[in-house]
Amino acid sequence: MVACTKNQANYSGPKSGINGIRRNNRFFCPIHAIIPKQPAKFEAPTKTSMKKTLLAVDDEKTILKLMQHFFKEKFEVVVVENGREALNWLQAGNQPEAIVADVNMPEINGYEFIDHVRASAFFRNIPLIMLSGNDNSQDRIKCLRKGADDYLVKPFNPEELDARIENILRRIKR
Repeated sequence: MVACTKNQANYSGPKSGINGIRRNNRFFCPIHAIIPKQPAKFEAPTKTSMKKTLLAVDDEKTILKLMQHFFKEKFEVVVVENGREALNWLQAGNQPEAIVADVNMPEINGYEFIDHVRASAFFRNIPLIMLSGNDNSQDRIKCLRKGADDYLVKPFNPEELDARIENILRRIKR
């Protein structure tokens, strides 16, 4: 038995007569089951899988709904209510095109969230735009110095946020 992916374990399932097993969220199957006898069929990406992903992090449900509604044509919008949920989502292997996060969140505030994202080799280059109800120059400077790419004050115009995201993505060519 060797470690294999979930798809390989599924391939080696009951129809093939080869049994893959699962232990501690890892899949194991016989080595000869990993290489299929027939080439796999190519599946064209679905419309939703072709969309870029936007991670929206805010404890205000109205802000999350606004972002989901406004960006639904352009992005697959993933919404979470705090920094801890966002970090868990990222650490599960997800890689968004951009992150829009609130500064004032429960559990992990926006400043700590920036620190965690920028400390990770996997996530440090993801564009990060911070939102805040505070129109304080010191808060903006603190976010930008910690590594945020931009900062918007709530309430904000979603078209302005869209333009800022587009500009950042164009500059880094994502």
